[in-house]
Amino acid sequence: MLFLREDSAFTFRFGPCLDVTDGVTEETSLTLAQADMRISKNGNAFAQKSAAGNATHDSDGWYSTTLSTADTDTQGNFIFNVHQPANMLPVFIHGFVINTLSYDAIFSSFANSGWDGSGDVTVTGHTAQTGDSFARIGVAGAGLTDLAQAAVMGALATAASTGDIDTSTTAIAYLKQLLNELSGSVGIGTMPTLLDPANGANLFEVIRAGLGATFASATDSLEQLQADIVTAQSDLDNIQTRLPTALVGARMDSDIGAIALAGIEPTGVPAHTVSMEEKVDYIYAALIEEQTLNRSTGARALRNSADTGDISTATDSDDGTTTVRGQSI
Repeated sequence: MLFLREDSAFTFRFGPCLDVTDGVTEETSLTLAQADMRISKNGNAFAQKSAAGNATHDSDGWYSTTLSTADTDTQGNFIFNVHQPANMLPVFIHGFVINTLSYDAIFSSFANSGWDGSGDVTVTGHTAQTGDSFARIGVAGAGLTDLAQAAVMGALATAASTGDIDTSTTAIAYLKQLLNELSGSVGIGTMPTLLDPANGANLFEVIRAGLGATFASATDSLEQLQADIVTAQSDLDNIQTRLPTALVGARMDSDIGAIALAGIEPTGVPAHTVSMEEKVDYIYAALIEEQTLNRSTGARALRNSADTGDISTATDSDDGTTTVRGQSI
């Protein structure tokens, strides 16, 4: 059985190719073209292999050919079939396509170490790691030199760093510093040079630097600004309830429409508490309607437009010194 590395080219030999008549004679001069060599990937239908070119005879009816990366692009069962019905009996080779990581782990590492497939594997040249601290990994000469996770990440209990970071700052300490700076819970008096956007600072740092030295989370945070907007809206609503409906209409034409309503002829003197419209109607009537004045009694009347009755009456007087215009009722 062939074990094939996924997405990898592979050259191999197949055979023997035997004569179709007697089933014994080795065929050494066949012209096996690309179309004669067919493959099935993981149970799918046979199709000619992707790699071009004829197979090359090696010896005793055995031929060599190459599979391309397109031929090994599907993990799972693999069948290679060669057949020229007029000249040779069919040849089948079964295989299996393995993902690259597993293939390399089995065939590269163990093959290089000389493992024969039995017993335990002993990898030499490395220092055994003990305990639960990954900080042990990365010590020079200990085998693994680039995986000092604990030294880079830091423990969860690590305190937040302050000011500019350096190569000794762990990821946890830096993350806590960013959160503190962004929330304003632990601000710093002077912004470090590192926070200048021109120095390639990250997004959190740029936002924090842009807030300025006078930023105060208690009064300038988005949450506080939202609360201030709600308060302002409440104040506006309160003002609107104190204004006439015509002045707070949703559109300008509703305001104009309220003012442009047809007037109503008054039937009496409007009180102080009535609408402005009624008062305007009374003033208009006083300007255009007929008014009568009895010189003997001082009786004065504002007549309606049909001259069928009084809108209002009043009594004027004059004692030779002072003229009094009476109150309309």
